[in-house]
Amino acid sequence: MHMNENKQTNSQSLLPLDERKREILKAVVADYVLTAMPVGSKSLVKRHDLHYSAATIRNEMAELEEMGYLEKPHTSAGRIPSDVGYRLYVDELIEPTPLSAKEQMQVRSELTRAFDNIDHLLSSAAEYLSGQTGYASVLLAPETDNSYIKHIRMLSPEPGRIMIIVVLQAGLMHNRLVRVSDIFTSEQLRSIAAAIENSVRRKPLNKIDLLTIEQAKENVEIPGTLTDQLIYEAWLAIKQADKPEACVKGMPNLLRYPEFQDPSKAGKVFDVLSNNKALCGVINAGTLPESEAAPANEQAYYSIRIGQELIDSDFSDCSLVSSVYSLHGRQVGKINVIGPRRMNYEQVVSRVNFISQTLNEILNDAETPAATSDATGTEATENKSER
Repeated sequence: MHMNENKQTNSQSLLPLDERKREILKAVVADYVLTAMPVGSKSLVKRHDLHYSAATIRNEMAELEEMGYLEKPHTSAGRIPSDVGYRLYVDELIEPTPLSAKEQMQVRSELTRAFDNIDHLLSSAAEYLSGQTGYASVLLAPETDNSYIKHIRMLSPEPGRIMIIVVLQAGLMHNRLVRVSDIFTSEQLRSIAAAIENSVRRKPLNKIDLLTIEQAKENVEIPGTLTDQLIYEAWLAIKQADKPEACVKGMPNLLRYPEFQDPSKAGKVFDVLSNNKALCGVINAGTLPESEAAPANEQAYYSIRIGQELIDSDFSDCSLVSSVYSLHGRQVGKINVIGPRRMNYEQVVSRVNFISQTLNEILNDAETPAATSDATGTEATENKSER
């Protein structure tokens, strides 16, 4: 089961396709994805077991063009799918293939190990998506509006370095590794962290300022000169958790495709991918509503937006496959793959779905190392931070 939010397109006003036309449209999409060249009837006869003559296929392709499902570039005798043709294809004709059990196990293991930090987890997931699809991947971090801090932890993986761990109520973690000139004992670090944690208790994340953190000094029996840097660094760690950015991987992958060979066109797309606010605007325009996010451990919902369905005209040659990941039944972040309109949708959808399901499982089922007892949690987090 999947939910695709963009089914209400111009394709609904067109005549339905019989089985032969659907078969030929699917073959045209497959060929164009593979070659990036306009598709002719002869190539379909050679590459696909369609059981129709070249003349029949040629006539059917002409009708598909008249119906709006195919387009004919003026410089070529072949045809390419239109946005409407792609829309019918992704709504009714694709057959995503599940990942092998071996690949699922490997990826789950790698992502589970990366759950020492939400940023590390998202980076690993985005790296996997861009590497396996050959396109660009974008993972949006959880929104932090009205979030509260559950724990502050400080530990020293080695002399001169302090790891500051901010654990939000939802169990999501953000780490900040800083250099310090002084040597702190484990007890001193626990005392400073507890004082900071107490100072921010019951205060929304976006309302915590440096003055709030500095109040912690009143409850620490350690000279102020020793605590000033750690208090300031803790404030920076909290601000970092409050302003999550999109994790973008695989941008150079797009340069492999003819659609991005025009420097001006590619530059505009890359500018958006490099601008957190603009990128979120493109992704969130028409994305999956929170109420329709898939529950944990169920098959993921996804949406596909093609060409002009993306509001930004700079992305008219692109497609965006999106899903979400949830925590306790509430959508907390978004998973996206951006590529040319002729992307391999079956491959992308299967992997976006898998990452959505896996993040749901990890966030909802895995224990949070920093939320366990000091004896076990600190040791686990130290070991992970040294990888």
